Amino acid sequence: MVSRTITDYQSYVNEPDNTKLDDIPGDAGLPILGHTIPFLADPLKWAQKQYKKYGPVVKVNTMGMKGVLVLGPDLTQKALLDLGGDFSSRMGFVERAGKFLGDNRLIMEDFDHHKHQRRIMQGAFKVDSLKIYTEQ
Repeated sequence: MVSRTITDYQSYVNEPDNTKLDDIPGDAGLPILGHTIPFLADPLKWAQKQYKKYGPVVKVNTMGMKGVLVLGPDLTQKALLDLGGDFSSRMGFVERAGKFLGDNRLIMEDFDHHKHQRRIMQGAFKVDSLKIYTEQ
């Protein structure tokens, strides 16, 4: 696992968003809408079509935002476990979820910084704590 210091992390999150996906197979879909309509109509069918046409790593454009979709169990596991510190929740979701949640939420944190913040919060969500909350 990659360990990043707070200084490294602050530098990392302030990097400009990399939206140049020219080396990733795929297409932009319709102007403005991108792949939004076929994705919302049937996400599984749309993903299977993308996989057959472009392979397991595909650039996508949904709801006006560019991104990369990984398909298949091995790549999905690699992206979700992120043992190499290659993927960022903040960089992936701040444009979408940050508008609603704010960009300084636990879900928007990455790497050791996320793990540290999560450990601080864990006690509040244990069964005994939740029982107290519901009683109150």
